[in-house]
Amino acid sequence: MDKYQQLQGFDELLLLNVWNVNDTPFAFYQVVDLQKLSVNQTLENIRNKC
Repeated sequence: MDKYQQLQGFDELLLLNVWNVNDTPFAFYQVVDLQKLSVNQTLENIRNKC
């Protein structure tokens, strides 16, 4: 919950997606527009990541 409160001021969130930790060359960055997500979806995603 603390992390969610810290991120509330941001419009975009940069996520590092790694499909396989051994395939780091295939890692890619994804910019997620938080404005298009509902608060519940965003909070749930952050809870899942933490």
